[in-house]
Amino acid sequence: MTGWRDIARLRRLSVTALLALVMVVTSGCWRRDLEVYDAGTARLHIYTDWESSYGATPSEMTLLIYGSDNKLQQVIENQEDPTHTTVDLKAGEYRLIIFNGNSDIDAFPSLRFENLSDYDKAAVRAKMITTRALKNWDQGTQYMCDPLEPFGCAVDTIVITPDMLEKNYVFVDYRDRDKLPKSITDFNFYEVVDPMRTKIEVRVYIKKGFKYLRSMEGNISGMADGFYLNRVDRTQETGILLFDSWQIESIPGEIDKGWVKTRLDTWGLPFGKEMAVNREATDNMLNLAFLLNGKDTRGNNTFTYSYPVGKIMRYLTPTGDALSKAEVLKHIEVEITIDGDWAPELPDVEPEEPNGAGFDAHVADWEDGGTISLGGF
Repeated sequence: MTGWRDIARLRRLSVTALLALVMVVTSGCWRRDLEVYDAGTARLHIYTDWESSYGATPSEMTLLIYGSDNKLQQVIENQEDPTHTTVDLKAGEYRLIIFNGNSDIDAFPSLRFENLSDYDKAAVRAKMITTRALKNWDQGTQYMCDPLEPFGCAVDTIVITPDMLEKNYVFVDYRDRDKLPKSITDFNFYEVVDPMRTKIEVRVYIKKGFKYLRSMEGNISGMADGFYLNRVDRTQETGILLFDSWQIESIPGEIDKGWVKTRLDTWGLPFGKEMAVNREATDNMLNLAFLLNGKDTRGNNTFTYSYPVGKIMRYLTPTGDALSKAEVLKHIEVEITIDGDWAPELPDVEPEEPNGAGFDAHVADWEDGGTISLGGF
C-alpha cells in the first residue's frame, strides 16, 4: 500500500509542476515588461508672435512644457531667436507656457513667479514694497509693485497622437531601444503673446482750493496682484497700489479750479470682477492725499479723501473693429473720474510762498492753462 501512495503522490506533484510550467510559459508570452515601443517623434517648430499684441520682440523668451499630469517636464530658454523655438516630443498631451525673459529671481524686479512646477497653479505675482512707515497719511500701508517691466504670456495645449507621426507602434526588446532609427515628423505652431498689464487712469476735478495745491499722492485697493499663467487670467487675490506721480491740468482763466490726473501700469481687476455688475462699490477704495502750500487755522497742510470706486471704474476698449470680450480684456485700460458731487474742496490756507502760488511757485503762468508735473510728498 505504501508504494501505491508514493506513486499517487508523485503523480500529483508532476501535474502541479506541469501546470506551473504552463503558466510560466503562457504568461511569458504575454508580458511586455522587457519590451518598449516607439511611435516616432514630433518636432515642434513654435513660432512666437510678439509684435501683434505684446508690441515688441524681447531679447529672451522662456518655454515651459508640462505633461498630461500638469507637471513641469522641460524648461527651454531661448536668447538667440525668441520668435522661433524647436523641441522634440513623443506622442502625448502637452501644455505650453511662453513668456518673455526668464524665471530667475532677479529677472523681474517688480514680480515673482509662483508654482511653476505645476501647470494648474503657475502664477506670476507682484512683489511687495516696503511699508511706508514715515508717511503721515498712509502710515503702515503695504503696497504691491506695479508691473515696472513689460511681461507677456501665451498658453496652448498640444495633443500628439501616434497616428499623426510617421512611424506606427513598434515593439522591440528594451536592450535595442537605442538602436531604433530616428523617425521625426515636423509640426508648426503659431503662438501670439499677450501683454500682462493694464493701464489705469485716475482723473480728479478739484472745484476749490486748486491754487494752494503743492503735491499729492493716492492709492487704490482691490487690484489683482498678478496673473494665473495657465489661462492668462488675473488673480483673485488683491493688493494696494500707490499713485505717487501726478499731473495738474489747469483750466485757462481759472486759478482755483482744475484737474489732477495720473496713469499707472497695473495687473488689472481681479478675475471675476471685470464687469461692474460683479463688483461692490467698496471692492475698490480710492484714497487721495493733498499737500497744500500753507496751513489751515488748525495748522494742518495735508488733507485726505476716500471714495468707493468699485462701481464707477470702467474699461476703455480700443477703437476700431468690434472685439470679442476675451480680446477686449487683453487690451484694457481702466478709467476712474472723480467729479460732480465727489469733487473735493480744499480748504483755504495761509500761503507759505509770497506770491500765493501752489503746486509750483516757479511757474508764473500756470493759470494760463496747460499740464504741469506734480510730484509725491
